[in-house]
Amino acid sequence: MGAYITVDIDGEKYRLSPHEMPGEIEWRIDLIRWLIARTFHRLSTLPSDGRIKALVQIEDELIRKTNLHPIEARAVAEGALLTLDDVDAEDMPALKAGTPLFDAHVKSEGDILMGRYLSLVKQYGRSKGPESQEKNPGALATDWNWAQFLDW
Repeated sequence: MGAYITVDIDGEKYRLSPHEMPGEIEWRIDLIRWLIARTFHRLSTLPSDGRIKALVQIEDELIRKTNLHPIEARAVAEGALLTLDDVDAEDMPALKAGTPLFDAHVKSEGDILMGRYLSLVKQYGRSKGPESQEKNPGALATDWNWAQFLDW
């Protein structure tokens, strides 16, 4: 069984059950797709001999900074690598040239994903006012640092 997490949205704390919220699975699929695209682009800007080392580091950061399960982080890494394998070497300079545009797109899509998640939290999370009682007081709380999420 997972741990409860506490999410702070504009100073209001919400306590989330370790179980999925309605709509969270669909959101998580979109998140993983977004992470694959982001990882792919990051790798495409690196020399080919440094990509695997960077990918291992990215996979570790995904687990530590975004609370992805190791299997999800591996799926992101493998998805990015497979996508990169499909790109011809002569197309790589065009990818690098498009970095500013892609970075703006990734930020915009990330903001939309976070907005969707925060809406789910507000709708299904339990506000932690002084009167709230934990259903599982022995569970260890894990706080998700939202600032780190988009910065990994």
